Amino acid sequence: FVTAAIFMGGLVMLPKRPFAAGILLGCLVVKPQLALMLPIALLAAREWRAIAGAALSSAGVLLSGALVFGLPASLAWLDQLPLYVEIGRDGLSGWHKMSSVYVAMRQAGMAMEWAFAIHFAVAAGAALITWRGWRSDADFLCKAAVLAAATLLASPYVYSYDALLLVVAF
Repeated sequence: FVTAAIFMGGLVMLPKRPFAAGILLGCLVVKPQLALMLPIALLAAREWRAIAGAALSSAGVLLSGALVFGLPASLAWLDQLPLYVEIGRDGLSGWHKMSSVYVAMRQAGMAMEWAFAIHFAVAAGAALITWRGWRSDADFLCKAAVLAAATLLASPYVYSYDALLLVVAF
């Protein structure tokens, strides 16, 4: 709910308060797989103030974590990244909890390399559609819906509860 609220809140603010929207959207650094398509959308729309806000707040969130918990805690988190990759890549948390093209291919028995290749092709298509949609003069709500759907298509490590982002599309 928190990440969906950050995502939706940032999109709601974007047309009238782009820098503040960027500040909010940058907080998605806590779950970066839900922000994969944001740079594409913001660059396509030439939302420079939102990009600046997102860069500032994401750096601020990371710095705040290092200051509050100490640099050793942040470095320990970075040291654990290979474990997180292994958990997602190999389905160690349970394939049934995840909902991505990659996971669907793995559940169908496909080798990891082929599953990633197919997922990458889908993610590249989602990125292209996001770019074209956000460069167009389409209604902003349509752009937001495309961004939400593309975000969930792009990440190979989407959990079922992340689908809450699709509220934007609905």
